[in-house]
Amino acid sequence: MSKEQVKQRLNSYRHVQLERRQILDRIMRLEARLTAPGAQGLDGMPHGSGSGDAMAQGIAKLADLRELYRAKEADLAQALIDIEHLIAGLDPVERLIARYRYIDGLQWEQICVKINYSWRQTHRLHADMIDRLARRQAGEDELEKAQAEAWPAVQ
Repeated sequence: MSKEQVKQRLNSYRHVQLERRQILDRIMRLEARLTAPGAQGLDGMPHGSGSGDAMAQGIAKLADLRELYRAKEADLAQALIDIEHLIAGLDPVERLIARYRYIDGLQWEQICVKINYSWRQTHRLHADMIDRLARRQAGEDELEKAQAEAWPAVQ
């Protein structure tokens, strides 16, 4: 895996985290609507006494949506676990830089302040980190290729 591929992979996690936060917020709002006392129908209009079935259907739809969001959130959480596995072998400061940049989406200046390093030193550490991750991924790719060649799939 090249350095650019490593950067692209890490950058994709920023969007994963943003989407995960959005989904968690939606789940929280759905749960609030489902558990709100005396909630009106989903359209916000007052209804007569025969609207119980429509309200029950609306609540069921909200519950289904909540379950879909929970499943999506679990997938996104797995993506965050993947990045933690990817950066696990790095030095603590490099892991901080990776999390601040690629999970939290902070700007370089903010990262420098948080880790109390100069801009130049932070970028040097980042470049070293990307280089090390690219070499590690390339080694893993080669290992997988060698294993596949040594042990062909049984058909």
